[in-house]
Amino acid sequence: MLYITSSAVLRTVPALPLAATALLVFGSLAEAVAALPILVAAGTAGLWTVDLTTPASPVRVGSLPLVVNGTTGNAWSVAINGSTAYVAAGPAGLVIVDVSAPSSPRILGSLTLPGRLARNVAVVGSTAYVADQTGLFIGYDV
Repeated sequence: MLYITSSAVLRTVPALPLAATALLVFGSLAEAVAALPILVAAGTAGLWTVDLTTPASPVRVGSLPLVVNGTTGNAWSVAINGSTAYVAAGPAGLVIVDVSAPSSPRILGSLTLPGRLARNVAVVGSTAYVADQTGLFIGYDV
């Protein structure tokens, strides 16, 4: 199964692309991570959890606006390590989210990046690598 993202739709495409289904999102869709349920960085809509138990009928089961200290983040990218998600949230920086209960994700903490917009994140072991709007990336011990 292949999961394709665009600016407004998450599509599932079978191994032989004969048909596609879609889950309409209400923000710009940045990235999906293939896990069950999957996590979707849904732009201005924040972080979504989507159940793909039936791949032809994806269902959003949870969502979380990324508001940190009064700053609203746009979810650009998400990485997961166990039941913890790391979201590159633009002006809100790196937002760390507990996703152990997919229907009710909750913010555990955040790291602001003064003067920078967090655009991408990858986690390796206990280090989160965050890229900003200029392409600079920095590793943070998480």
